[in-house]
Amino acid sequence: MTGITIPEGADHVYENAFYGCTTLKEFSGKFATDDGKGLVVGDVFMAYAVGSESSDYVIPDGVKAVGWGAFYRATNLKSVTIPSSVKVIEGHAFQKTGLTSVIIPEGTKSVGQYAFDYCQDLSSVTLSSTVGIIHHCAFYGCHSLQSITIPSAVSYIGGDAFYCRSLTDVYLQSVLPPNIENSSLFYNYDGSGVNVYVYSEALDAYKNKWSRYNNIIKSNGNSPAQTTTTTITYTTSDGQIITPNNGWTVKSNEYNGGAGKMVIQGYITSIPPYSFRSNTKLTSMTLPESMAVIDDNAFDSCSKLVSINLPYDVTKIGSSAFAYCSKLSEISLSRGLQNIEEAAFSSCSSLSSVVIPSTVEYIYNWAFQWVNATVYFMSPEPPTVPSMNGEPAKVFGSAKIYVPAGSAQNYSSYPGWSMYGSVSEYDPSYFLL
Repeated sequence: MTGITIPEGADHVYENAFYGCTTLKEFSGKFATDDGKGLVVGDVFMAYAVGSESSDYVIPDGVKAVGWGAFYRATNLKSVTIPSSVKVIEGHAFQKTGLTSVIIPEGTKSVGQYAFDYCQDLSSVTLSSTVGIIHHCAFYGCHSLQSITIPSAVSYIGGDAFYCRSLTDVYLQSVLPPNIENSSLFYNYDGSGVNVYVYSEALDAYKNKWSRYNNIIKSNGNSPAQTTTTTITYTTSDGQIITPNNGWTVKSNEYNGGAGKMVIQGYITSIPPYSFRSNTKLTSMTLPESMAVIDDNAFDSCSKLVSINLPYDVTKIGSSAFAYCSKLSEISLSRGLQNIEEAAFSSCSSLSSVVIPSTVEYIYNWAFQWVNATVYFMSPEPPTVPSMNGEPAKVFGSAKIYVPAGSAQNYSSYPGWSMYGSVSEYDPSYFLL
């Protein structure tokens, strides 16, 4: 098959729909790009004609996400231009392509898992200052890559993100060490063969938090004078502006008056653990578009929280992030979301409906326990539900689960899903994310 026409009556094209179509050279019809080389559904670049003989490609401006596996096995592709409108590069997006260099532009916040996996000719990677999250195995197997600079906005780097045999120099621009997973970041478990350069004033912080790599962490001199582009303030409904004395941990007694409606202003990529835990005045929260991670227990037991916006770039919701938010009645999960951690929404008893985006890859134990909501999954392929101590994870409690038409068997037969025997199907045209 070298070409395919999407009929005008089509409502959606699923991610990975053309997996393995290595001879596909052209799209036409609905969703096709002007050049016929891609499909754009809504604001997501969903698929590339991987059999194209072109060595370079420009993703259309206005696209906000490069979809899961969109360029998978485009081996002729040597160069790609990613527009600044792209906020999220989803998992496997450029896996096993022929790319030799890539620039992640200003505006992009997240690089998904396996996004550039086994791009073995990739020798140059430029990460813009807005990148906040690098997911696990993002650059796994990029064995031509010798050096990488990680910008100061990066707050999380997943395991094996830089499992690159030739990598020798890693430069970190933040004085605050990013969070990392327990598994190794590099080709060798202890990082041997790699030099990790950090600013002198951050040396002790990195050696403490990244203790596994103590032998390879080195000073890169003093940091340049930095101008802070972020002002952390909270604005209540009566116009009161608060700058917390103790950083991110804001308790009820730190402000008074108003109904507890808050707006966070500035360039912030994460809400750290326990930031608003047990805040009994907070009723609504507006987060900036730069937000990428809601960390563990961030809004745990905010008993009056009714609503919160999750910006497009949020890729992770941490353990118990919204646990016991008993008045939380609506939550719109972001298009770039990938991980929903343990007990993230446990005991959110007022939730009536939740839509799980197709980008979600992991949902952990008790994530929606004691929630009586109707849960709609956008992907025909179930996300992974890791087991707990060898037992199937109890994710949904009494929730009613709906999956796209034709995919109920995929879910019921997938490891960890057998306990949810009452999975129902729905027409996916009702939900076009």
